[in-house]
Amino acid sequence: MVPEEHIFNSITDSQIDGVIILGGNIDYNDISATYLQELKKLIATVPVVVVGAPASGRGICLR
Repeated sequence: MVPEEHIFNSITDSQIDGVIILGGNIDYNDISATYLQELKKLIATVPVVVVGAPASGRGICLR
């Protein structure tokens, strides 16, 4: 199985208009720093909609 962070890098290197992320690692209570770092890079590159568990109370802001 390919980690989602590697998929984010592939998406960043592609010519796409946006990304919708449905669940996955974002639903875990402990989200790895690497995952968040790669997700923030992706968000800086293309419009991203993340659908999953609320991040409030976990100290996560993806803006």
